[in-house]
Amino acid sequence: MSASIAYDHIADARIRFPFVPRLIMLLGYEDTDGTWQPILGYNGGSYHVNEVFADMLTTEYKEGLGFCGYSGSYCKGKRSVDSKTFYWYSDRSAAYQRNVSGSIYHYMILG
Repeated sequence: MSASIAYDHIADARIRFPFVPRLIMLLGYEDTDGTWQPILGYNGGSYHVNEVFADMLTTEYKEGLGFCGYSGSYCKGKRSVDSKTFYWYSDRSAAYQRNVSGSIYHYMILG
């Protein structure tokens, strides 16, 4: 599945689905040098938000419901009116938001 991501520091990131998702998981990403960086199931001494239960999303941003490194309080997520687009952002940085330019992110979505 291709994802439409806004690669802009502290801008909304978004993924549009052809169906209404129930669970959205960030598995990992490829660095700009092609190195695989696992996220799901990897701790490395830090806290990460890697799963979003889409049923909890509303059309208003809610804290802790976005993909985020380090702390759920650093990110917010919401859904579109038709529930097929997931938006998230962090007010910290693109790295906290899991939205670094040049990196390729991999997701698993259950509908």
